[in-house]
Amino acid sequence: MTDTSKLETSKPASDLIHGLFTPLARKLEMVRNYPGVTQEMIAEALDEANVSGLLGRYEAESPEYPRLDVVVTVYRESVLATFLYARDRMREAFGEGFSQWEHAYGEGVDENRIRLLEGVPDHRNCVRIEVLDLRDCCEPQKRTLPERDGYMPSAFRVPRSATFAPIYAGAQSPRWVRQMSTADDDVPWVICGGIELNDPCLDKLWGALPGVRLFEGKAELFAMKCDCWVYPNCAMPSLWTRETVGTHHRYQFIYGKG
Repeated sequence: MTDTSKLETSKPASDLIHGLFTPLARKLEMVRNYPGVTQEMIAEALDEANVSGLLGRYEAESPEYPRLDVVVTVYRESVLATFLYARDRMREAFGEGFSQWEHAYGEGVDENRIRLLEGVPDHRNCVRIEVLDLRDCCEPQKRTLPERDGYMPSAFRVPRSATFAPIYAGAQSPRWVRQMSTADDDVPWVICGGIELNDPCLDKLWGALPGVRLFEGKAELFAMKCDCWVYPNCAMPSLWTRETVGTHHRYQFIYGKG
């Protein structure tokens, strides 16, 4: 199988969107080499994204949102299968530079470990092109309480919350992960608000959210409690969605519940 990570890491930053994100054409090259992905699945995803106007709006608004990314997300036969598949793609992209919380994602990962937030669409056996702002919830004016540093994820989680797209974003744009920093919120860590994790190290069932961060020089799959205050430089993006109003379609970018 082709080492898809080299398609991105071999390119200079000037060839990347905002110096961080792999262009969609190269992401599609990567995904064509993913196991189990067919050309028909990719064609259907492109057709949907073009007909709906999603890609057109992404291209128009990307200059205004420097952390806006378009991600090619592969959904498998179940939530668990999709998570494991996405995790493996991220591991392939970073090789020895990948790490994970073993107590959460090592042995014993089954249907009792990973599930979707209630109301989140459960896509199966398809490829989707998804757009999300990987700085969402980091803006001070979007936090739960303006006078408090950080925010509580449970206050912002909605059915539009991203599920697996942040993990695929890490696999498809390794430079974005390598630029993450806790020093400010310019390239923040990212948590997946649309997924619930039953972390065996927590007392509360389904009390954590998976996330992607750079930690001690490695791209790490970690977890964050959903009912505690988190860093203001830890993003929790929502996907662009289509709202139908009469016979007209309009697209709305959502910051949390905004």
